[in-house]
Amino acid sequence: MKNLNLGCGELAKKGWINLDIDKAPNVDVVWDLNKRPYPFEDNSIDEIYSSCVLEHLKNLGIFAEECFRILKPGGKIRIKCDYAGYIFLYILKRMEHNRLLQRNYKYTSWHKKNITKDHHYCLFVASHLKYLFGKFSKIKISYPSPNRKLWKNLILNSLPFNLGKQHIQIEAIK
Repeated sequence: MKNLNLGCGELAKKGWINLDIDKAPNVDVVWDLNKRPYPFEDNSIDEIYSSCVLEHLKNLGIFAEECFRILKPGGKIRIKCDYAGYIFLYILKRMEHNRLLQRNYKYTSWHKKNITKDHHYCLFVASHLKYLFGKFSKIKISYPSPNRKLWKNLILNSLPFNLGKQHIQIEAIK
């Protein structure tokens, strides 16, 4: 099985093809996900995973189309990204949000050199992801909880409309 971890950074998955924009330890393929075609054959990948990458891309259409192209029929895609409904995004202004990201992320050497270029260009709700990955079938949307202290999860998970959820995830089949 060929599984692909897109935008892995320093969080490579063992036994997977790990792709990132920067050559970091355990990165197998260095590639900019804003550029096509991705360096894989049509219908050659069994599963695609990406976490906290989609919001950093300037061209979401290329990402969705290329994932569909390289995924085998019946293959699975799982994408986790930042949720636009997260309550703290309404409290913080856009630039403050990006400054907060710069303080909290563990940057690779690429991020350190390109810190002013690494921003969130968009955030997502369920309808965005369903539209973007509309060619796929059996689309399932979920809101995974991050590893936070129990009391924080209890409070934030009790908010209506998933306002306490920081991430949204889509799983789908080609």
